[in-house]
Amino acid sequence: MKVSRVAIAVDVSFEAPGEFEALQEMTFLNKSEIYLVHIFQTTTYTFGFPLSEAALVYPIQHERMRIAESVQKQLKMIGDKNIPKTFAGKIHYQCLFHDNPKKAFCEFIDTHHIDLVLVSSREKRGLFESSFAQFVAGHSKANMIILKHKVSEP
Repeated sequence: MKVSRVAIAVDVSFEAPGEFEALQEMTFLNKSEIYLVHIFQTTTYTFGFPLSEAALVYPIQHERMRIAESVQKQLKMIGDKNIPKTFAGKIHYQCLFHDNPKKAFCEFIDTHHIDLVLVSSREKRGLFESSFAQFVAGHSKANMIILKHKVSEP
């Protein structure tokens, strides 16, 4: 399997221990271009009518650079911890802002011509492991690997 571009969906707000350890064994990715991607969900608050009259999108624009820098640092730590030392490809750290993270990730996949998508999943919901994984599988042409993370029960 020749894989040149890989997108890995990462939720930096919830990183489970060992969530991406499986990457260390995926030697077929050694010369790939890997994108670690986090999508920060935005919220739009509107005031008055018509709806376009006044709106506030959170986070506001001047906060986004600070948030993106923080997220990229977290993504780099995740990459440093989980990408094998023998990796000879290129790694990108992306923080996107969108009101619909699932849609934004699928748009990212299409825009960057991604060959393979890796999604971590924590809860089983039907055939796929999460609504995010199910949405990406249904709205993307890229091959997909689901990294199943088992949540230990008390």
